[in-house]
Amino acid sequence: MHALLFVAALLLQDPAVDDTDKAITELYSDKHAESDFAKQELVEIGRRSVPKVLAELGKQREADKTKQVRVRRLLCEVLGRIRDNSQAVLDALIARLT
Repeated sequence: MHALLFVAALLLQDPAVDDTDKAITELYSDKHAESDFAKQELVEIGRRSVPKVLAELGKQREADKTKQVRVRRLLCEVLGRIRDNSQAVLDALIARLT
């Protein structure tokens, strides 16, 4: 019975969550091809990635200032391409772009 519950839990996990985390981490890559690919991957994941993208916009990571600015710009581009017009997304974009 426990094995059945474990298998059911694995099937219910959303693979986009792991992909979103990985793509956000790759946005910080020094290789622009990797960060551009990660941006595209987040766009392809779509609205399922929005909560984690918004959370990342609000974080202060241990990255140099130039990299931090570049990643925030990429995250804003992702949100713009996903076209989620929810109030949380609009508020985050307004906060970062003003």
